Amino acid sequence: VYTGRLTEDRNPDELYDIVKKLLKKEISVLFLIPKSESVNINPFKELEKLEEDMFEIHETNMIESNYLHLLSTSSIVLSTATQEGWGYGILKAICCGCIPVLPNKAV
Repeated sequence: VYTGRLTEDRNPDELYDIVKKLLKKEISVLFLIPKSESVNINPFKELEKLEEDMFEIHETNMIESNYLHLLSTSSIVLSTATQEGWGYGILKAICCGCIPVLPNKAV
C-alpha cells in the first residue's frame, strides 16, 4: 500500500519504477491518496489499464473505518518520500499490521 500525496517530495519517478517492478512480479499495489491528488496521477493511468486487477486507487476522503480496513488488508506500506512531515499514513498502516518499507533519508 502507498499512502500519501503524489508530489515531487515523494519522489514519484522512483515510486513509478517500483510499482512497475511489483506488477511484473504479480504483486498487487493499492494507493490511498488524497482526493485532490487523484487527478494528478496520469503516469499511473497506463499501469491501471495494463493491470486492472493488480492496481487499485482509492481516495482517502472515505470513512476512517473503511480506510483502516484497506490498510489492514495490506502487508507492506511503501514510501519513496525524500522528506516526511508527521507520517500519519505510515503510522496508521503500521498500526494496522503493515511492514514499513521506507527510504533511509529525511523520513
